[in-house]
Amino acid sequence: RTSPIMIDTGVVAMAGGSYSSLYVRANGILMGMGENGNGQLGDGTTADKYSPVVIDTNVVAVESGSEHSLYLKSDGTLMGMGDNAGGQMGDGTYTDRHTPGMIDTDVVAIAIGDGTSIYLKSDGTLMGTGWNFYGELGDGTTDKIISPVVIDTDVIAVSAGFGHILYLKTGGTLMGIGEN
Repeated sequence: RTSPIMIDTGVVAMAGGSYSSLYVRANGILMGMGENGNGQLGDGTTADKYSPVVIDTNVVAVESGSEHSLYLKSDGTLMGMGDNAGGQMGDGTYTDRHTPGMIDTDVVAIAIGDGTSIYLKSDGTLMGTGWNFYGELGDGTTDKIISPVVIDTDVIAVSAGFGHILYLKTGGTLMGIGEN
């Protein structure tokens, strides 16, 4: 498209992955469209979608990476779907998810890095799982992490880039970890 087109109305959150798009309607319905080769749209298939499909309900936030997606339900449940080659689904496996699966509960914020899933729990604990190419999961290695690990505590906000994570601690200290 070389000029804007309307996709939907009544949208409260959105995320653009490398080749997929997800958004949340005001009624909490999560919609997705685009490339789906790793199941990142969570509809149970790996077929690309050329128009929006319903993924889930009661959703308040969404993030989309190159080949996996995360979303947060209104009850604080973190869900994930798509590529899991680096363990970014946090389920102890490397098996891709073609339907949404729970990663954790009591979550208040989410971020996606390059093959990593990063999230903040309500108690201020920052967690992560996935490729860890540049040590961005803070465990002192560059090894894949297939089950969530604690990155830090007393955290109030998080953002993830391609190979790094930025997070804000209570009191205003900005921290960074990963590719420099």
